[in-house]
Amino acid sequence: MKYKCTEVTRNKIKRAFLELTNVKPANKIFVKEIIQVAGISRACFYVHYENIAALIHEIGNDTVKSIIEITEEKKYTADMSHEIAYNRALAQYVQENRKTVSILMSEYGDPNFLKEWYSHVKKQVLLRLEKDHIPINHDVENMVEFAMNRVFDTILQNLDDPFDEVFKALNIMDKFMLCLVVSVHYSRLKL
Repeated sequence: MKYKCTEVTRNKIKRAFLELTNVKPANKIFVKEIIQVAGISRACFYVHYENIAALIHEIGNDTVKSIIEITEEKKYTADMSHEIAYNRALAQYVQENRKTVSILMSEYGDPNFLKEWYSHVKKQVLLRLEKDHIPINHDVENMVEFAMNRVFDTILQNLDDPFDEVFKALNIMDKFMLCLVVSVHYSRLKL
């Protein structure tokens, strides 16, 4: 029961913070305002979070966890139907949570958020390539990094109206991977 109560309180605090970001920038929000909106005491806030940065970090962790849940079960298929469905779900998530994602990616956000998201995507891509028996060497890693940088740049540039551009960027990443797999298999056949 205690865990459930803690989770409920933490969610109230997170919702209060995110609600306040609709009125003012994240870096201008104070604990006093959060506790008023959440309907809790100052002591209660500090039981759960050391400061606002710790609160933002937890929001970042929750967001990465949601992104991982969406992409973790990604099954790659020859016709790319599953990839498109997952990319649509991820683009939809980014669109629905664009305010949160924007805050996390801002200079006042969680510096680990983008690193963790990027790291997860890279791990997924490399696992996919390994499943297709693609030898992971320096050149392949560089190509993956290049494609990922383009995808993340597109996401960062289109947070205001992300769905179409994020969806396109994610599909480009999947098409890149498919081309890489096909080209490696084709080069093996030629030998």
